[in-house]
Amino acid sequence: MATETRGNAPLVQLEAVNKDYRMGEVTVHALRGVDLEIGEGEFTLLLGPSGCGKTTTLNLIGGLDRPTGGRVLVAGEDIGKYGDRRLTDFRRSQVGFIFQFFNLIPTLNARENVEFALALQKNGDLSARALELLKMVNLSDRAEHFPSQLSGGEQQRVAIARALAGGSRIILCDEPTGNLDAATGRQVLGVLKEMSRERGAAVVLVTHNTALAPLADRVVHLRDGTVEKVERNEQPLEASQLDW
Repeated sequence: MATETRGNAPLVQLEAVNKDYRMGEVTVHALRGVDLEIGEGEFTLLLGPSGCGKTTTLNLIGGLDRPTGGRVLVAGEDIGKYGDRRLTDFRRSQVGFIFQFFNLIPTLNARENVEFALALQKNGDLSARALELLKMVNLSDRAEHFPSQLSGGEQQRVAIARALAGGSRIILCDEPTGNLDAATGRQVLGVLKEMSRERGAAVVLVTHNTALAPLADRVVHLRDGTVEKVERNEQPLEASQLDW
């Protein structure tokens, strides 16, 4: 049975989703019959140990992979049926990705990395908007620095600013605070929560860190490729309140 959203129409729905991978003669069942709904403006945590299917779920929602069985619906459309070109357009226009590893363009400075994402969206005054996004993640003073001149935490904050560039309806985060200190991590999580509340984006964050659970509207516990349980926080904490 699909999980219940917080009164919002579900933006993302996974229906009996399976995902298998072939590794030589062995078939790995990464996901097995996963049902999940995520509403607009909802902050969802995918929690569980390594290998439980968290990142696979994220990749399917973002159109980076296709299910072996079942359906992944976004705004009622089965994105698994999209052709490659339409799937690329979907990722570009509706999804912001924040990975554990930053994937910045090394020959562009921080501002230019964000401008590049804005240019794909044809999104107004690129430089001014890029600086605004960098300010949101407390990095405007490093705007002209290249990735090699930034710390790991600073690079991650550039990646987050870049993911927010397109006004995405869905923001997918794979351990986005894994390389940040606690203070910077709280700031980044606060920005992501603000995106869910003010922009109405569906934010889905993958982590194994149980300390982040009180931050989310809902926590989806995954184990061995299945949804083990779903917990709802009626009064989620602010990032500044996290004991982390």
